[in-house]
Amino acid sequence: MFEDYSMRITLSTLLFLYGLGLIVWVLWVWKKENKKERLIFFCGLGLIVISIITAFLKLLP
Repeated sequence: MFEDYSMRITLSTLLFLYGLGLIVWVLWVWKKENKKERLIFFCGLGLIVISIITAFLKLLP
């Protein structure tokens, strides 16, 4: 039981950090080059949402 919970929290934390990294990277590129990379931005947001769902609704076995 505890191992499953620990794995779920670890994976959701990694997903959250990866999504946050994507968002920060997109904002940094947009600030420097005025490119609009919306797809990567929304992928980052999606990863953050998935990580929250994974952590709280226990979707992982």
